[in-house]
Amino acid sequence: MSAANEKVGGGTYDVVAITACPTGIAHTFMAAKGLEDQAAKMGVSIKVETQGSGGAKNVLTAADIAGAKGVIIAADKNVELDRFDGKSVYSCAVTRGINDAEELINIALAGNAPIHHVSGGAAVQAAAEGESEGLGRRVYKDLMNGVSHMLPFVVGGGILMALSFLLDQAGLGTSAYGHSTPVAAFFNLAGN
Repeated sequence: MSAANEKVGGGTYDVVAITACPTGIAHTFMAAKGLEDQAAKMGVSIKVETQGSGGAKNVLTAADIAGAKGVIIAADKNVELDRFDGKSVYSCAVTRGINDAEELINIALAGNAPIHHVSGGAAVQAAAEGESEGLGRRVYKDLMNGVSHMLPFVVGGGILMALSFLLDQAGLGTSAYGHSTPVAAFFNLAGN
């Protein structure tokens, strides 16, 4: 845990954040690092939950959230916000966590973000979020959320196709390479 993540004393943080990108690989962790590094420079304690390809890491607890002055959501996919009821929540693109970390931290500390309210469940929450985001941003986040859920299928298909070529040594150098044997043809078809 970095120094920016440690708060001496009460165990609470000035700011809490979530970073998430559609693939959950690079930008998720670059944004977290950017926020943590900037918070350390500013003398602000921060805890950043990353929602990456390996699942959520450094998960925010109810106590972390309760003690924070503000919440930053730097994400290009949908993030569950129910746990932030009554908190000042600033949502933006994940790249802002990389490029504009100081501005985001200042917004969170000043409480210059809308107060998030959950009143009636996820359907009401989604409608309230839609009022603060433009149509283009909502469509983009929904598409990227779909992409993040489809990645395992794309990767799995690629692995199956690679296996078809690995198992088709008999067809090596021919136009039937990858599907000249029944086993290779099965893996190639399944991968496609």
